[in-house]
Amino acid sequence: MSASVGGSAVEVFCNRQAILAEGPFYDGITNELIWVDILNNTVNFTNVDSKHTRSISLPENVGSAIPMEGSASQMVALVGRKVCIVDRQTGETQHQLALADQDYSKNRMNDGKCDARGRLWCGTMGYEKSPGEPVSSEGSLYCYDGVTHTLTRKVTDVCVSNGMAWSPGNTKMYYIDSGPRKLWSFDFDDASGCLTNRQILVDFHDKGVGIPDGMCTDSEGRLWVAGFFGAAVSCWDPATGELLAKIEFPARRTTSCCFGGPDFGWMFVTTARVGAGEEELSEFPLSGAVFVVREVPFGAKGVPPSPFKWAVKSMV
Repeated sequence: MSASVGGSAVEVFCNRQAILAEGPFYDGITNELIWVDILNNTVNFTNVDSKHTRSISLPENVGSAIPMEGSASQMVALVGRKVCIVDRQTGETQHQLALADQDYSKNRMNDGKCDARGRLWCGTMGYEKSPGEPVSSEGSLYCYDGVTHTLTRKVTDVCVSNGMAWSPGNTKMYYIDSGPRKLWSFDFDDASGCLTNRQILVDFHDKGVGIPDGMCTDSEGRLWVAGFFGAAVSCWDPATGELLAKIEFPARRTTSCCFGGPDFGWMFVTTARVGAGEEELSEFPLSGAVFVVREVPFGAKGVPPSPFKWAVKSMV
């Protein structure tokens, strides 16, 4: 049975009218929500208590930014097609770790997340001839291991690489390609990061919840998917692919979601204004805001997200 939550449970958390807010990550150490405005080239840090936001600018589109294990001053960021270590206060690029899609120079990184071992999974998308119309099948899903310093291509022929999540026992990985509107499941080997047994878990065509975009999982393993053009975050059973719940938002272009706040019991949701015309912005003036839901269906709670693990490469 599905449950729907109306607008009364949804609050504006931060309204900077972002062009394309994405990649929310709750940092429990600093009590900040970290999120990016991809097309504005910024990483933003919003304090959960005061709601004060500070921003750093990067030189290119930024797909995601994630804290680094053992460092309060550095983080990993997806900048253009690059994996970089950047200064958390200034945005200065300190190290370029890898360059993706060397055969497609106009591509860019679009989303990233770390698995339980701190490996960075990141995906690319084709060049957008116009907003929302990328060249199809030119993207890939990669895994960057910051200990072995290797970038490995895991999935090819991707249109718009998007949400990633893992099952509570790290035996399954879930992955979204927004182009074909598919949520895939893989058997996942935690030790090696190997993906096998690719299956379609949910085909979002005609589901009425928008195009699948960013994604997170709760402590019980349910999958929560932001729906671009759907003004909603939908919840799915990872075993059956059944729709369990839908949270509605006053912004049509919902982009991603994560758990955070007290006991990881709140959900933060990013949205976008990119491509929206005057009529849509008149109907949804909060497009581009970041929202918070303090009472999530089923009493769902998240788990602390994994930081990026990096070992400084010794110079010989």
